[in-house]
Amino acid sequence: DVDGDSRLSEVEMLQFARLTGFDGGEDDWAKEFDLLCADNNVEALRGLDAFMFENVVNDKQDGGCYCSDEELQRILTAFTERRKTQQERTKLQQQQQQQQQ
Repeated sequence: DVDGDSRLSEVEMLQFARLTGFDGGEDDWAKEFDLLCADNNVEALRGLDAFMFENVVNDKQDGGCYCSDEELQRILTAFTERRKTQQERTKLQQQQQQQQQ
């Protein structure tokens, strides 16, 4: 939840989908996300809340994105590492900008 609104948008869910094996483009994901939301009675523009996300990752039917606990742990680790790397890059860029001034 990058923007802190307690919901996962299409863009936020794309990051998750890629870590679960989705290899399509943004347009492909837009269609998939719309279907995912429709299958789960969620307005795509509102996105998924934590309860609905839990339902989706526990749903073994075609309308879900089932993930085992091990997969979810792997994804969480990947997100954590990605966030750490982004923070380090930002810090390095800020340091470089300060040195140039």
